[in-house]
Amino acid sequence: MQQRPTGVTILAVMAIIGGIGLLLTGGWFLITEGGKFMAGDTFHGGMGVTGAAGAIVLALFFLGLGIGLWRLKPWAWFLSLAVAGLLTAFGLLRVMARSDLGMTLVYLTIAGVMFWYLFRPVTKMAFGRR
Repeated sequence: MQQRPTGVTILAVMAIIGGIGLLLTGGWFLITEGGKFMAGDTFHGGMGVTGAAGAIVLALFFLGLGIGLWRLKPWAWFLSLAVAGLLTAFGLLRVMARSDLGMTLVYLTIAGVMFWYLFRPVTKMAFGRR
């Protein structure tokens, strides 16, 4: 079995932690805000039932991605590239919207490092890529 590179372990753990955080957040808002919604109250800056459900779906995605990275599944490499691509697109949209430059640079830096790392030969080999 191929040894998992340290960077892949870090990405996997980060994805799993992020997934758990999103799951807890979505679940919390579903319980607290969902109850208000069902009772007919309006939300005041709350995430709402739709946002809570979205967070839970995103949580399941990141948990699956983390497990796939941990197990060196080839599809996890592709999904990681997709995540890096989405971060890049989001960062570029922030540039066009003249949004907070600091966070924009964070998104673009994370995406750039992910692309760089995922295309390193040792990383690609770990996922069965050439």
